[in-house]
Amino acid sequence: MHLDRILLTHGHYDHIGGVAQVQQETGAPVYIHGDDLGMLTDEIRSLSTPMGMQGFDPVPDADTLTDGEHIRLDDVELTVLHTPGHTPGSVCYLGNGLLLSGDTLFRQSIGRTDFPGGSMPQMRKSLTRLNGLTGDLLIYPGHNGASTLDYEKEHNPYLRDYT
Repeated sequence: MHLDRILLTHGHYDHIGGVAQVQQETGAPVYIHGDDLGMLTDEIRSLSTPMGMQGFDPVPDADTLTDGEHIRLDDVELTVLHTPGHTPGSVCYLGNGLLLSGDTLFRQSIGRTDFPGGSMPQMRKSLTRLNGLTGDLLIYPGHNGASTLDYEKEHNPYLRDYT
């Protein structure tokens, strides 16, 4: 299997589980925002142990992303949007009419801000940034179903009321 790279939206256990094995099997580099880098090797910060998960596999080799960085995957170019709030290093990937929103923005909801490192004030700033995007982007969140930006602007109380 050829895999060009592994792009992470943040460092919580439910988003990094299996990454070490995939990286080992494919040799693909892993990318994460620098503010979440330490979560890849820490079962406490990644919430693996606090959430009762067993068998944490650290990812000791990863490259860091920065806000505004452009990533090319074949004919698709993605822009990294740093969207802290769920975690300090949460990111979304924007490109080709898509927003890969991780745990920043869900269908009619948002990611939790009550875990260690979470921040509702930062989340509000991140949501304001996402609310300012134009075009009816297709949104693929880290949980729940897909949505569109226009739908979320109209129906998501966090975009409507907090931005």
